Amino acid sequence: MKSNELNLVPEKLAAGKITKKEAVDIICAYINENFPVFGLHKYDEDFREDVILYFLERGSHVLDSYNKNTADFFTFLYSNIMSYIQTRKRSLARENLKEKLTLSETINNIDEKESAYNRINYKKFELAKIPYSYTPITVENLRRIFEPISKDMTDKKILVLAMKSSFFLSDSMIKKISDLYNIQEEDMYKTIQYCKESISRRTEKHQSAIEHRNYAYYHHKKYEQELNSLKSNTKKSGNIFQIEKKYLKHSKNWKLINEKFEKGFLYLRPTNKTIADILGICERQVSYYINCAKKECEKNNIEQEIQKDD
Repeated sequence: MKSNELNLVPEKLAAGKITKKEAVDIICAYINENFPVFGLHKYDEDFREDVILYFLERGSHVLDSYNKNTADFFTFLYSNIMSYIQTRKRSLARENLKEKLTLSETINNIDEKESAYNRINYKKFELAKIPYSYTPITVENLRRIFEPISKDMTDKKILVLAMKSSFFLSDSMIKKISDLYNIQEEDMYKTIQYCKESISRRTEKHQSAIEHRNYAYYHHKKYEQELNSLKSNTKKSGNIFQIEKKYLKHSKNWKLINEKFEKGFLYLRPTNKTIADILGICERQVSYYINCAKKECEKNNIEQEIQKDD
């Protein structure tokens, strides 16, 4: 079929000689047989099938929107198909960029994920859970647990640091602390849970900040890729100024949030008062134990540096 024959389709449709479905089939057959006319020879078969599928689904609406007073039907059809091709190309480019970014981040985080998976104890997956009735954790109940420790002269540095770092403790760490202070593991877990719940609002804000940082980082990488692509290929068209503006904006936001985290923004640590209430001691004692731990850490670091020099 030639283009001038294609121009007769709207007339045949208006005269009732063909149905709208038949008109769509005729046009799809023309696109399939004459795909180089639309530049589709530059793309693979899947892309050409996407274009034909688009017209099979939207052809009826395209026919309804045709106005013979504006252009002949072939010109109208050509413009419509070319518009869809450009839209589809942009969509594929976005999908491709997203896949590259996802792959890049997956590679960057693979060591961290591998370590996490290695810590999984698969033998415990099938163990039945012992049913129990939930009892709300109160500071009074916890204080009774630590009352024997609070009354004697036991060094409480590790216990204070454990509560301060409750959000980051592993199961093995909790067991070691329980054994060190002769506390039931279940009681230690209750204590850690209470400390976590005391900073629940801060945890939500912390998670929200992480999501904002990840969003900014994703767009920082996305626009960086687009800029590099445009600069390396002069034939590509695109508003470099606008893309660069978006790149700088998201880069700035990403770096700003990272700087806040580095400076201690929304530390996920219970307050000294919370720990003091649990142990039944004053806040000044909690601060004292923390300072003692810091001094010991600094002393150990200095000794290690001296040993390296020797």
